Amino acid sequence: MKIGIMSDSHDNLTAIRLAVKFFRQAGISYLMHAGDIVASFSATEILAASVPVTAVFGNNDGEKAGLRDILGSSVFEPPYAFVTPFEPKRKILITHDLSKVDKKLYEEVDIVIHGHTHKVSVVTEGKTKIINPGETCGWLYGKSSVIILDWETLETEVHHIALPGDRK
Repeated sequence: MKIGIMSDSHDNLTAIRLAVKFFRQAGISYLMHAGDIVASFSATEILAASVPVTAVFGNNDGEKAGLRDILGSSVFEPPYAFVTPFEPKRKILITHDLSKVDKKLYEEVDIVIHGHTHKVSVVTEGKTKIINPGETCGWLYGKSSVIILDWETLETEVHHIALPGDRK
């Protein structure tokens, strides 16, 4: 089973649509967004992936009521949420800003997913894999990125989504 992971889409509809198209072609079964969707019209585009979605609010998600209307109970308030969506049972902590999470919680989970820095990162601390998919929007560093997580093996694949006018 594949999980699509994205963050910091910041209302860049072109980037969101391209990421969702990529995820659909890759055959993901679940999508996680680590915050800064920003507005409800962007959440509608994320749901076009046609898979279950879990998201957390980021520091730029100003339209929380609209995001809740679109995403319902699958969007969580900061600082974090725990989810265990599939077999084999593994515990995921999803947050936007990793600095707001006590590192002691890492011992309780298998995976930490976060955003906020706009920088792609996949590291392991002890038994816990810590994943930041970077920025879907591509505005800060000039590259749109997402990650696919293989649920069985916990292997990750970073994918850069080519946006019109990408900086090389």
